[in-house]
Amino acid sequence: MIETALRTLLLADVAVAALVGTRVYSGVMPQNPTFPLITLKKIDKLSDVILDGTVGPNELRVMVDCWAKDGTGTAGADNVRALATAVNGSDDQSTHGALHGYVGTSAGVGIKLLQLLVERSTEYEPDTKLYRVSADYAAHL
Repeated sequence: MIETALRTLLLADVAVAALVGTRVYSGVMPQNPTFPLITLKKIDKLSDVILDGTVGPNELRVMVDCWAKDGTGTAGADNVRALATAVNGSDDQSTHGALHGYVGTSAGVGIKLLQLLVERSTEYEPDTKLYRVSADYAAHL
């Protein structure tokens, strides 16, 4: 399961673990969670089939959301950006994130490449007072 593999990678990363501890969840976050945290969700799977019927490698698209609670001043936005940088890398890639570019095996899943497809700008949800940075990854298996 790709979510388990990504959770294992994230928890093994010192920078990510320093920010979220073990708060990396598949699907939805629990009720009344501690922030910041990360949620993971498989969006879809693409599978190639060659004309002779051979099934090619799968590519999974996974959404990785970094969440932080509103705080004093810009604390919420700053916290979610710090977490997103630990996960996805900095904009100039001077800081490499825990996921982008990963090649190897995690939780029994062979990953040929984790590729960051898009990282969206910081969003604020006033009803919940939560900041979010959402990113989509292609997991080439």
